[in-house]
Amino acid sequence: MVMVYILIPVHNNKEDTLNLLACLSKQSYKDITTVIIDDGSTDNTKGDVLASFPDTVILEGDGKLWWTGATVMGVKYVLNRAGDDDYILLLNNDLVVRDDYVETILAAGMSPGAALVGSALVDYDNPGFIESGIRMDRELVLSVNRDAELINNT
Repeated sequence: MVMVYILIPVHNNKEDTLNLLACLSKQSYKDITTVIIDDGSTDNTKGDVLASFPDTVILEGDGKLWWTGATVMGVKYVLNRAGDDDYILLLNNDLVVRDDYVETILAAGMSPGAALVGSALVDYDNPGFIESGIRMDRELVLSVNRDAELINNT
């Protein structure tokens, strides 16, 4: 089986992190290694995560990594362990995912020609709000796809 390394940069926001880890513990795809990159949290994120999810890998930053530095630290950690066919899934800690999320995104990533796979964002409190696929043109103008029919059909 292919291993999926899930990288989650965090700085405080412990409750959201624990909620996401609860979602990940229910995944239908089981070959997962979850890596929390805790960049200097002061709310006992590390202790509470390890108490509830002891198999979680926690890398510690000094509070100066921010999101990008934490992501780089996590990727370096994975690259020293992963096989050629393994995957990295980068998640923010303030979201929830369905029980088949990893299985679904892995299947998309294994599709012929797929190189980078992203998710649709659905507002938890307003499920009618959906967006996916931020694009940037040559003038650095951003556009976001909010066409629910197109997103749901692809």
